[in-house]
Amino acid sequence: MPTNPDPREQGPKPPFPEQKQSHPGTVKRLDPPADHGESSYVGAGKLLGQAAIITGADSGIGRATAIAFAKEGADIVLSYLPEEEADALDVSVVIHQAGRKAIRHPGDIGSLEYAKSLVAIAIKEFGRLDIVVNNAGFQMNSSSPRQPFQRWRRALQFSIRRRFRRLSLESNWLPMPPPKRRLRT
Repeated sequence: MPTNPDPREQGPKPPFPEQKQSHPGTVKRLDPPADHGESSYVGAGKLLGQAAIITGADSGIGRATAIAFAKEGADIVLSYLPEEEADALDVSVVIHQAGRKAIRHPGDIGSLEYAKSLVAIAIKEFGRLDIVVNNAGFQMNSSSPRQPFQRWRRALQFSIRRRFRRLSLESNWLPMPPPKRRLRT
């Protein structure tokens, strides 16, 4: 069985240069570049034949999760904001190179209609929905300890409203049991 390197021992070590990007940032401008498993992760077929929705799949943990799940054998519906299209396209290329299907579907997970469309696309394209990874979030660092109200409101929308909507929608499609397939982040 293939083994993966210990990520704590790979890549550059802190301190890292300050990242000068406006929102939304892009993975391509990270310095040093992030390792999301594009070439370092080796799958073992643990999710072969599964279908997943991953929110926030364009960057960070969502990107790494989408790549790992594909390398483990899952087909993926990628959920991300429209302004993140370039990063999402890069992820879908890696998923296709792993021999899996990637459906890019941009939108705002705070919208009930969009959340419904994610489930519908998974069912239409893959005929099933096995895994939902609620990863999307909104975070902006600020030099001020007081975040403007709009930032706070958007963060709250992503952190609470999206979870409630996704939980209510996915419960009709996810196979039960086993509950271990539900990953909440």
